[in-house]
Amino acid sequence: MPNVVGPMFSVAASGNFGGAIEFLCGGVVKKAKPKPKKNKGVEDKEDNAVTEAQSTQRTKFQEAKDYWKLTLGEHQRTEWYEFTKIVVTSGKCVGKTLKLSGYTCWMKFYLKYGEGGWPGFPDPPEDWIAE
Repeated sequence: MPNVVGPMFSVAASGNFGGAIEFLCGGVVKKAKPKPKKNKGVEDKEDNAVTEAQSTQRTKFQEAKDYWKLTLGEHQRTEWYEFTKIVVTSGKCVGKTLKLSGYTCWMKFYLKYGEGGWPGFPDPPEDWIAE
């Protein structure tokens, strides 16, 4: 049975329809078929090739993870968890996710805007909700 949360064609519609497609933040996301598993120990070098863009994104992801773990204090992490509650109840879409924690919210902002990418970095952006 379909499980759709919110009006199906609204900006913030989220849920799934018959397990075949999902509506996240008003968009439609088709579920991909899983890749067939390969034999252990057999690697296809073309499948494992890393592009420059992938390498850059992986580096940025590692920086964001390390910043959260090593640089942000407990008070700042708590502020991100509180900020996330505001974001979730605001109806604004931060990305294609239904489960947003302080950590995932931090990662989304860091990956999108980078270090120093918003006023008050690394604290949550105070004016973001007002946009």
